[in-house]
Amino acid sequence: MRLKKKILFWLFVQLFLFLVLSWGIYSGFFKKVLLEIEKNWIASTSVEIVKYLEAEKKRVELLTRDWAVWDEAYKFLQGETTAFVKSNLNIESYENNKLSVIVYLYPDGRVKAGGFFDKKTREILPLDHLWLEEHYHYYRSLYKEITLTSVYTALSFYKNVPSIVSFYPVSDSEGIKPPVGILVMVSPLDEEKLDLIKNIFGLSEVSFVYYKGRKVENSIKFDERGFYEVVTTIKDFFGNPLAMSFTAPRKLMFEKYLWEFILIQALFLALIFGIYYFHMMKVLKRIHSVKDEIEQIAQGKKETITLKGEDELVELVAHFNEVYSLLKLQIEEINQAKKIYQMIAERSNLVVAVFDEEKNLIYANSLWKNLMDDKSLSSFLSLMDSKDLEKDESFEFCLKVKNGKEVCFSFEIIPIKEYSLYYLVIGYDVSYFKERVEQLFDIATKDQLTGLYNRVYLKDVIKRIFELVKRGQNYCLLFMDVDYLKEINDQFGHLVGDEYLKAIAEVIKKNTRAEDIAVRWGGDEFLLILRADLEGVKKLAERVLQEVKKIRIKANGKEVVGSVSIGIIKIEPDRELEELLLKVDQALYKAKFEGRGVIKVLS
Repeated sequence: MRLKKKILFWLFVQLFLFLVLSWGIYSGFFKKVLLEIEKNWIASTSVEIVKYLEAEKKRVELLTRDWAVWDEAYKFLQGETTAFVKSNLNIESYENNKLSVIVYLYPDGRVKAGGFFDKKTREILPLDHLWLEEHYHYYRSLYKEITLTSVYTALSFYKNVPSIVSFYPVSDSEGIKPPVGILVMVSPLDEEKLDLIKNIFGLSEVSFVYYKGRKVENSIKFDERGFYEVVTTIKDFFGNPLAMSFTAPRKLMFEKYLWEFILIQALFLALIFGIYYFHMMKVLKRIHSVKDEIEQIAQGKKETITLKGEDELVELVAHFNEVYSLLKLQIEEINQAKKIYQMIAERSNLVVAVFDEEKNLIYANSLWKNLMDDKSLSSFLSLMDSKDLEKDESFEFCLKVKNGKEVCFSFEIIPIKEYSLYYLVIGYDVSYFKERVEQLFDIATKDQLTGLYNRVYLKDVIKRIFELVKRGQNYCLLFMDVDYLKEINDQFGHLVGDEYLKAIAEVIKKNTRAEDIAVRWGGDEFLLILRADLEGVKKLAERVLQEVKKIRIKANGKEVVGSVSIGIIKIEPDRELEELLLKVDQALYKAKFEGRGVIKVLS
């Protein structure tokens, strides 16, 4: 018989025996026991709910005592303090203590302060007078004289909501002075608390019914829905019967007999697996024989596995021998290819490396080893971690070589998914191209005479500046005009004029930050975009103005003295560039009109 059929046959026999025996045990013994246990559980649940209500009544009574035996309350009922209501009888007190009524009474039953808290409107409303009068009279019927022991807590209804009502005499915190009033607290058994009871005891429904003198009998019924309906009688505030009813689903409580059942199951399963183990030993013996031969092959002591028979294990061994022969041949080919690839990598002008899945360096050619020290390798690996290595994206990495020069490489990372995951890293030197791009960028965006940016660059960055202004950052526009440049060019020549412009540009560079944008706008005009408010830009303009005045250029036995006029405006997010240029030009015009060499700010 085939190995698969043998295993399936014995598993089927064991499963069938297990099901038959389990069904017999359950039907003949456990079912009757479980039904009896279930009824006992329902009855005990009713008792536990009553205990829970008694504990809840005790909690409300203790809470009422804390508020009644209190010096502040005692003084309040005697009229010695007026801030008590605002500080204590507020919405937070009702919500935090989960109360619907807090009311302080004089000994004769008149309300001193407090009321009913309506959760829907979150308002404190006057107490139902008839309800209070009825409960107060019954309380006084129990205690003809109010003393420190005149305490009464019981179940009742307030606005058709079952509630725990507690009456407690108000005295000082030492409990020595005679009571001066009565504190009434009502804790509603609302939906939230009823849901808690249902969750604790595994019930479906819980309700309280006031029968008003009618006879109530305890009962447990099983309805057509499969639920137990239970009615339990308790006493209400007035000593009348109050019916607590609940429904609970069927729940087989067999914990009492659980270990006996587990023991029977364990013995039965031990018998089944004993039979199973006996029959599988023959199969396992052949499998262990194959395992031993595989270990000998791994140690180089054998070349093939030998096993006789006609089952699937013999076929598997034959396939293993065939695959092992092919694998040996492939390993030899891989080793040959590896030598060829390493030779190509060593003779290439590219940097080449291979990493495993954990980013460990497996191979690196000599160019890689010469360039990458430990610090550079750590930086490169951090950059690798930030990339999506599955997308084959190229990226740039720059590092300093031994002579201090910075070189940049463009790297490609190629995932290799064969037997496991590797990353082939190939990089080529792009330093020359990077320098050339930077040169072309400077030619395109910078003024050749002063080294400042030109109008082309300003048009590229102005949109970004406007976006930053819209986000709330302060930017100002400073427009500067070189005074008397035409006269200098006419009198001393354009070379002196160019030297004059370069000196002013150096002052601008010296007083601006890398994030500021300085532009040569025209022949004798400079435009600055500065990240600062008007006061900060005005201070910078003052420095520039004073340092420009220090410029001295000698020509033809005479001396050219520096002078500029400056206009300043704040960049507003809702303006166009043309509007800003027009406005700052107006500021510059006013500066020149007032005598040149001055600063004019337009708000």
